[in-house]
Amino acid sequence: MRLWRRMRAFVGFAIAATLQVWVVLEVAEGADRLIDDSRAVAQSQSILEAVRSAYAEVRDAEASQRGFLLTGSEDLLVEFYSAQANVGPRLQQLTDAIGDDAEQANRVQLIGRLAFERVRLLDGIAAVGRTQGLEAAQAELVLSDGAPLMERIAQLVYEIESSERERLGQRRERSRQAAERLRTVAAGGIATSLAVLALVFVLLAAENRERRRAQAAEAQARDRLEAGLRSLQRASQELRELSRFAGALQRCRSEDEAIALSRDALAGLLPELGGSIYLAGEAGPALQRRARFGRPIAASADLIAPTDCHALDSGQNHLVRSLSGPERCAHFGPTAPGQTVASLCIPLSAQGRQLGLVAISGSTQGDEGLSGLDLASAAAEQLSLCLSNLQLQESLRAQSIRDPLTALFNRRYMEEALAREIERCRRESRPLALAICDLDHFKQVNDRYGHDGGDALLRAFARLLQETARRRDIACRFGGEEFVLILPDTDADAAQRRLEHLRLAVRTLRVQQHGLELAPATASFGLAALGPGMAGGEDLLRAADGALYRAKAAGRNRVELAGGGEPAEPAG
Repeated sequence: MRLWRRMRAFVGFAIAATLQVWVVLEVAEGADRLIDDSRAVAQSQSILEAVRSAYAEVRDAEASQRGFLLTGSEDLLVEFYSAQANVGPRLQQLTDAIGDDAEQANRVQLIGRLAFERVRLLDGIAAVGRTQGLEAAQAELVLSDGAPLMERIAQLVYEIESSERERLGQRRERSRQAAERLRTVAAGGIATSLAVLALVFVLLAAENRERRRAQAAEAQARDRLEAGLRSLQRASQELRELSRFAGALQRCRSEDEAIALSRDALAGLLPELGGSIYLAGEAGPALQRRARFGRPIAASADLIAPTDCHALDSGQNHLVRSLSGPERCAHFGPTAPGQTVASLCIPLSAQGRQLGLVAISGSTQGDEGLSGLDLASAAAEQLSLCLSNLQLQESLRAQSIRDPLTALFNRRYMEEALAREIERCRRESRPLALAICDLDHFKQVNDRYGHDGGDALLRAFARLLQETARRRDIACRFGGEEFVLILPDTDADAAQRRLEHLRLAVRTLRVQQHGLELAPATASFGLAALGPGMAGGEDLLRAADGALYRAKAAGRNRVELAGGGEPAEPAG
């Protein structure tokens, strides 16, 4: 009997142990199935999310481009390019999520080809909008075959979603069946013994450990997500600042205004760095410092020769991670002992012309180097374009108001300036004189030395006018060998003395042309002063022209004052 009890206890223990082993095996197998099904469900959900994201990026690109064509807003164009850049990564995410499913992978590849074809069409239409105008781009949009592409993409997206939803339903059904089986096994296992409870306790402890690990992983992922979000927000803010900077540069009307704006913008975009902005000067090839920004660690010279900077020599950005190394530019000064200083030199150039330089320096920690280099390069590029446009505008303006042969103001500018000065002098009750200068016997110079000799004499006389004129005087070429000199704040007596000095200086001109020295030249001058009876510039010019005619009639090489009676004998 005692043996039977022992045998019965042993059998009961054996049965309980066998049952517990069976329960453990069934639970383990069911858990594996649930894990596999959960992974499959997560994969299907990931595929659905990825295909919707990829399709949304293509739709966003299309919507932004259409908005740009309707409104002309540059912000929508920026959104278009942002959505365009996201299409590829979204499709790659979808490909990674699908894995080895050949049928779905073929659909994704086809979506990729269609999507990139659609983006290419949208990009071309946007380019037409930027270059030819919105109406041309709208017409190009009407003619494009984008709608069929989008319908085909939508159909493929629908097929992928339908296939994944069907699989998702099957996987959920398997998960449900597995869960029911586990419930049955667990219900039977609860009635066994304390060993089952101990096993449950062990399982709960394991689950608790897994939960803690999952929470720790979730916290790490959240920290990475927040860091990425801060980085994106910072990048977005920097792009907005750069966009505002580029827009403000377009409104600049002078180099000084552009340099001041760039100084403030670079100081804001690069708060941890500092440097200088240099522009090419009028005298010599050296670059002159025009502005400082931020807190530069290493001092840079006020004047930079092209040979002192590797960026100027190569025409490309030059980054030096430590100014104590051999690659440093010569225009940077020495750094403090024990301090690691990096530098970046960005050449300002446009259309093959060297416009200037942006020299930046800052302290570094280890191998991190300088931050914000892409921003600095983008800002420098915008400044280069602005400076090039300003120089082009100044060149066009000079061509419109300057005589190409003598570099004096032309007749058009003379008429505008004369009207302006007459109004100012009358308003301020100040005198004004005007002289018409004519080179004597100029036709003989052309006949004897050719037109090259005549042009050389005209240029020499123009230089003499510029050298003897005051800053407020206006020297112009009136036409042919005639010149006009507007003398603000000058009465008739003072003007006559100045013209006599100029007449004598003409006689001392020595002009060389093709190795020959031209014969000495003389000039005649007709002088008129602004009087109360003159209505405007035409009357003043007419009076000076009459005085010039009398000077010519009296033998040339003299100064004749309008209303001055008989021609005066020339002095000297």
